[in-house]
Amino acid sequence: MSLTWGTSWLAISVGVRDVPPLTLAGVRMVIGSAAIASFAGAFRTRGGPPRAEFPRWLGIGLANLGVPFALIFWAETRIPSGMTAMLFGTYPAFTAVLAHWMLPHEPLSARRTASVLLAGLAVVLLVGPVGALHGGAFLPVLAVLAASLVSAGGAVLVKRYAAGRSAMWLAVLQTAGAGALLLLLAALFERSQAPRWTPPAIAALLYLALVVTLGCFVGGIWLLQRLPATFVSMAVVVETAVAVFLGAVALHEPVGVNVLVGLGLVIVSVWLAKGE
Repeated sequence: MSLTWGTSWLAISVGVRDVPPLTLAGVRMVIGSAAIASFAGAFRTRGGPPRAEFPRWLGIGLANLGVPFALIFWAETRIPSGMTAMLFGTYPAFTAVLAHWMLPHEPLSARRTASVLLAGLAVVLLVGPVGALHGGAFLPVLAVLAASLVSAGGAVLVKRYAAGRSAMWLAVLQTAGAGALLLLLAALFERSQAPRWTPPAIAALLYLALVVTLGCFVGGIWLLQRLPATFVSMAVVVETAVAVFLGAVALHEPVGVNVLVGLGLVIVSVWLAKGE
């Protein structure tokens, strides 16, 4: 799952070249939600949440997917995909902190505290004098960090409430809620930006919607139902490494010493986040 998710940062970077970010993210969620619902119906998947829980899961979808993707897709129009993925590597540290407060069985240990501090150091290195902020990328960097924090909160909420529910139907509701928010934001803020549905943009959209959304979102919920939230968040280490590699090879994004050292700190931070 983390290998597949690592490729999504490249696909986003390709897609937002021709399609406004909120539009691309919103259409992706709508197609992904329809695809997951089709699979759930075809396999007669049971165990979906009762109707009374629909507002909860639509709302969790806004935190887990809608708000983070609005910020991430926009940020990738301004900073490299590898840099975006590495900043999102703070996700396990945020998850560890939020899980401490919201999940009684996942206390913040000394190792996880060290993980949070290392993640912060990695961010300082990445956005310092030789990093992203040198190019005037303060707002995109802040957006990705906010996306990481909000997404971590969404994952902890999934962990807290998803027991006994179908991962597929939970993914349908979350992607539907996220899609509605993203398309509303696109209608408000991207009215003057006409999308160009070029072959690369369409390929990126379909890959994100049918491969990443269908495989990773359902898989992520399924894992959260069975493993500690902080442990599941550690998948970001492989995701980040794949994103940096693909960004360098396919998009010729620069990989300086600060990026390599920052990646190393992210890896150690994620390893520490697993706890005792």
